[in-house]
Amino acid sequence: MKKIKKVFIIFTILVTGIVIVDQMGFSQANYKGTYNQTEEDELQNSLAQKIIRFHVIADNDSDASQNLKLKVKDKTLDYMKNLLHGDEDLDATRKILEENLLNIENFALEVVKSEGYEYNVSADFETCYFPIKEYGSLIFPAGDYEALRIKLGKAEGRNWWCVMYPNLCFVNGAYAVVSDEVKETLENMLTPDEYHMLLDGSKTRISFKYLNFLNQ
Repeated sequence: MKKIKKVFIIFTILVTGIVIVDQMGFSQANYKGTYNQTEEDELQNSLAQKIIRFHVIADNDSDASQNLKLKVKDKTLDYMKNLLHGDEDLDATRKILEENLLNIENFALEVVKSEGYEYNVSADFETCYFPIKEYGSLIFPAGDYEALRIKLGKAEGRNWWCVMYPNLCFVNGAYAVVSDEVKETLENMLTPDEYHMLLDGSKTRISFKYLNFLNQ
């Protein structure tokens, strides 16, 4: 009797697992059927013309260097509040950043020195590649974007980045909440299809996470 009960439990678990995977697979296929690679590339190209990133690269991967990177990031973002007040559009944000590059660089350098390091620091406004980035219900595809980029020392360590315009630098991780104001800004700057793709990407990532867990 115990053996039959055990077999029944195992069978139930297997059937439940198959149903879950099948449903996730359907969701995944539905997403890819709705948005093909060309459309995803078009979304990235459109976003690249409408957002600005913030990028800080550590000298190396040591704990000390990584901690310094985060301190430079935090203090520079606080400093940027004196320059950007939140009501600027894309062009105004870009102009302010370009006109204050030297000030930003000197500020970051002072942070580095105050922590007891002698690293060189550079601040540039340039186009560079970023991997996929998730902010709550929004997912920004990988690709080339304009960015305020701060390099510490040799800039060979792990980096930190965020979307500076519209401001998502204080929204951290997949479970964070993006403000309605930021969502409204994105919705106004994108076409309806592009905006919904930005939202739909999070559903696909959830499916992938569960599938990866089941395959471990």
